[in-house]
Amino acid sequence: LKVNYQSQETWKQTTDYLRCNPLFYGQPRYDHVILAMEDGEIFSRLVFIFSIMLGGVCHPMILVTPLDGEVMLHDKDKDLGFYRICPGREKVEMFSARDIIRGALVTIDRERAGEFLVVDTDPDMFCRLNSLRDT
Repeated sequence: LKVNYQSQETWKQTTDYLRCNPLFYGQPRYDHVILAMEDGEIFSRLVFIFSIMLGGVCHPMILVTPLDGEVMLHDKDKDLGFYRICPGREKVEMFSARDIIRGALVTIDRERAGEFLVVDTDPDMFCRLNSLRDT
């Protein structure tokens, strides 16, 4: 899935190529995304990408696992600038693919089961996480 977005670092258009494949070069690959919601933004893991034809118009859709659960903020996370996420109550939800803001690099936290850390080495993601931390 090709997603174009405006970088918050350079204000130029940038492209992400997102993958959702149970067997990508012999390994499962389910990329993560930031979704625009009515009340803000959430991180999610792609589960399935598909299209629906309605009235002759193609609507790209995504099935995701929302990572919008409550996370306990620890002093270590704050000191090191970590942005921690975890699954919410809903196992999967369906959204329009047009709600995707951009892809996100997310890694499993091996010390805390079921929790993930957002990687912010990308300058645009660093800017986005700083704005999310302030809310």
